[in-house]
Amino acid sequence: MIKSITLKNFQSHVDTILELDDGVNIVQGQSDSGKSSVIRALLWLATNRPSGDAFRRHGKKKVSVSVALDGGEVIERLKEKSSNGYTLDGKSYEATGTEVPETIRDLLNLDDVNVQWQMDAPFLLSESSGEVARQLNKVADLEKIDTALANVNRMIRDNKEKLLSEAQRKISLEGELSRFAGVDALEKTVERLKELDAKVFNIVKSAQDILQLTTKMRGTKERMSSLPDTETASTLLDIILKKAATCNEKTDEAARISTLSARIASLLIKVGSFPSVDRLIPVLTSVMKKS
Repeated sequence: MIKSITLKNFQSHVDTILELDDGVNIVQGQSDSGKSSVIRALLWLATNRPSGDAFRRHGKKKVSVSVALDGGEVIERLKEKSSNGYTLDGKSYEATGTEVPETIRDLLNLDDVNVQWQMDAPFLLSESSGEVARQLNKVADLEKIDTALANVNRMIRDNKEKLLSEAQRKISLEGELSRFAGVDALEKTVERLKELDAKVFNIVKSAQDILQLTTKMRGTKERMSSLPDTETASTLLDIILKKAATCNEKTDEAARISTLSARIASLLIKVGSFPSVDRLIPVLTSVMKKS
């Protein structure tokens, strides 16, 4: 229960303190004296609405509304250039958007339903049956059931949409899969192609080997074509061999003659001292010729 309300620089209120009594409290005064501003200030504190700063007193930089509760708690809603939030017994709470910190909201327990403006229709009588049920559930603390039902319905809708999307995707995938219906039948063909590929590889390798041999043979043939005629070469070789044999014979004969000449010279030296040497020379010459 609220024990007092303090408004600072809120619309026409510079620094107003209202002490409330138990039960019903009446704020009276002339028109445009700030009576409605008290309700607006309470709603700003309880609901964080309206946003903006149009309610701030002209020329002032800071606006605040605070209430003291019967439990001794003091709640303040403060807004200035460098600060925008709540305080509870000196502890700060940030005000984000139009949300009210949960601790503040639970402690105040105030909402739009607690306010009846002068021109409003009678409470609930002009509302739809669904809105009446919602308000009654909220008062009876059954709002969580409505929230749960709303969440369940939302989940059902989402799941239906997902189910429909997946069904369409399934049909699309089945259509794509039908294009591969003959894949199993192609398995044997693939195996056969693998065997043929291996054979082709071996054939290509053999062809490369043959090409290399052909290249070598062509080179050998070209080198052979540059050589003299083999038949003529063979004839020349026979002539050369015969000449070599003749040379060998002549060489052997020359060696024998040289040896014999040396022996004769030795004999001539030995017999040169004998008186009949002149008569022996013709004889030795005849012997040398016969040898």
